[in-house]
Amino acid sequence: MTFYQLSLLIKELEKKSIRRELIEPVWEFLKRLPPEEIEIGVRFILGKAWREGRGGVGERLVKNILKELLPPEEREKLIRVGDLGDQVEELWQTHHPHPPSPLRLKDVAEELERLSRMKGKGIREKKKRVITSLLLRLSPPEARLFIKILIGEMRHGLKKGVFLWGISLKTGKEVKELERILLEGKRIEELVREALEGRSIQTLSPLFRPFPPMLAENAPTLKDAFDYVKGKVALEFKLDGVRIQVHRRGREIRIYSRRGRDITPYFPEISAILPPSDTSLILDGEVIGVSSSGKPLPFQDLMRRFRKEKDREYIPVRFYFFDLLLQGSRRLFSLPYEERRKLLETLLPSSLIIPQIVVDSVEKGERFYLKALKEGHEGVMVKYLDSEYLPGKREGGWYKVKKIFTLDLVILGAEWGHGRRKNWLSDYYLGIKDRGRFFCVGKTFKGLKDQEFEELTQKLLNLKVKEEGNIIWVKPRVVVEVVFNEVQKSSRYPGGYTLRFARIHRIREDKELSEVDDLLTLKKIYENQFQSREKIKDKPQLELFTQEE
Repeated sequence: MTFYQLSLLIKELEKKSIRRELIEPVWEFLKRLPPEEIEIGVRFILGKAWREGRGGVGERLVKNILKELLPPEEREKLIRVGDLGDQVEELWQTHHPHPPSPLRLKDVAEELERLSRMKGKGIREKKKRVITSLLLRLSPPEARLFIKILIGEMRHGLKKGVFLWGISLKTGKEVKELERILLEGKRIEELVREALEGRSIQTLSPLFRPFPPMLAENAPTLKDAFDYVKGKVALEFKLDGVRIQVHRRGREIRIYSRRGRDITPYFPEISAILPPSDTSLILDGEVIGVSSSGKPLPFQDLMRRFRKEKDREYIPVRFYFFDLLLQGSRRLFSLPYEERRKLLETLLPSSLIIPQIVVDSVEKGERFYLKALKEGHEGVMVKYLDSEYLPGKREGGWYKVKKIFTLDLVILGAEWGHGRRKNWLSDYYLGIKDRGRFFCVGKTFKGLKDQEFEELTQKLLNLKVKEEGNIIWVKPRVVVEVVFNEVQKSSRYPGGYTLRFARIHRIREDKELSEVDDLLTLKKIYENQFQSREKIKDKPQLELFTQEE
């Protein structure tokens, strides 16, 4: 089966909406593939170019490549709204009307793998050449599909859940059981292949097969998170670091990020800090940056480890673990949290285990929460003692209680969205006041409902002062209340600061421009939040965008 035939199948799927009508033609297509191409087919149908990550190819790079392949008068069509794949097919019919290529799925997959392996100087240009070369070999429908796979934007409705439903019909296994197998490290492509080949679905060891970490729900206060039925909860410090999953078998140790990326080279200390053992382990934990005095560093300082090798010594780290998920061949996911913690304490020294306390009252928990803040941490995690470990889930009895901040800011501009939000201005540039001018301190697309996106789009278009590509700059008139977790220094924004995890809480139609918070307030928040942390001086700040009031 060729890549062209898959492109036609995807178009047919976009006309259907019923699960059976979606899955049946896909099964027929996959059954006709050579065994080694089945997993590739599943990935491509799901809009996944690579097994993990994005291979260093983002939508901006893709658009830049497309613009270079089109005459100037056509480039504007790629700037604003609409499905990028559909636009490319239409433009290819006029400017690159190639016949169907003979490329098979594995041929395209090999080119994508080549992209993901590229490293070193000039990598961006190298990737552009590979993508350009491939695009110029594809017919319009193939180019459409290739772009959709690259940016991960499929619109046929056949998602992982439909595949699991189809596998369940073929194998008799419950969908919940299939979900559990996936969450413990198996890939959907492997399940599909086993089902198509009539093999029994095998549960594999999750060792060196990273799985999504268990997540926590937000709780406004400790009182909201307390387990009033059981009367006790465990509290842990909530660190401001990088979530890690450590897999070990003998001397082999790998560290994975929360998205399954192998980040072992960035933290070579791991082999020295774990006590020697012949027992296989999977640990869940966090790594934070620390100063020479042992105080925690801001998250953005830790992230320097991923940018420059010299910063691996310049930014010392500490590892903390809070869960044990595999011991030898024994899976521990379904054990109560309390038991997993006790096992963890028998394996690791206390210096590697995150501080914890079990409390039977909110008042005792408040004292621990204040201690966490005093020591420079974000807040606390609240964990129910009987909670199982549910990879990728957020409803398992874990809560995070953090100190959050709010500011009244003004919208300075917005970008046109894509996908479901393609007809709305939905990525907002947020401004803060400073001596009669407004400075951008970040942007966000989070917090609003569809109706609010729609209404705000019309309001901002009426306030437009200029347009730059995909961005609309507006008169500063719309005031919004913004919730965020932290202020960070930033050379990208003119005020020298940006907001971390910002989201719009509400549109403040009741507030005037004079009530927008000022830069001095932001600086005070920055200084206060790090009273218990060390700081590393940043480079001089650059001014990118300012706007007069």
